[in-house]
Amino acid sequence: MSTSIIWWEARCPFCGKRNKLAISAKGYKAWTSGAMVQDAFPELGANEREFLITGMCAKCQDDVFGDNDDKEYSFEVTDNEIALLEYLDQY
Repeated sequence: MSTSIIWWEARCPFCGKRNKLAISAKGYKAWTSGAMVQDAFPELGANEREFLITGMCAKCQDDVFGDNDDKEYSFEVTDNEIALLEYLDQY
């Protein structure tokens, strides 16, 4: 039995690069019906799920959010974080 695939394409709101990601049609249907992205696509990593939600490419995610394994937290807001908040505020 084969799994139906959908190609998700988006332009990164920070760098403008177009990116594509193959996702399952079953996961897409669940997500667009209200499932949380991590429940709809358990096979995807955090960067891939963030790409689905915001369109941000992996490089820009690293630039904005830093390394996910970093245990130190900074409470200073960067220019990239401000740009992300302004972008998300539109929706």
